[in-house]
Amino acid sequence: MFPDHARAVAYLALTEARATPPCPDTPAARAAWREQLRETHRHYLTGPPVVAVGTDTLDAIRRAVASGAHPGDEHQDAAVILNDVLHGCASRFVRTPYGIVWIDLNA
Repeated sequence: MFPDHARAVAYLALTEARATPPCPDTPAARAAWREQLRETHRHYLTGPPVVAVGTDTLDAIRRAVASGAHPGDEHQDAAVILNDVLHGCASRFVRTPYGIVWIDLNA
């Protein structure tokens, strides 16, 4: 599996949107429902920052450090960084079909 950032974010938005009622029958109500789906997607694009998407949590950490999204050293052990991140309790990792998504709840 190769992680895909855009698809992972879209998947998260769709998963959250599924908590909303099903698509209505009338055209006007469907338009409002679709706008709600778009707003949920925008929330993931601009809301809680998706730090990185990886094949697992350690890969997400490595990708975040390599891209500069996390202030770590590329030579530092990813498991140590992961331990610090989990200890801070300000992040969550969500499994999607497109990779493990690291979301920073503190930003």
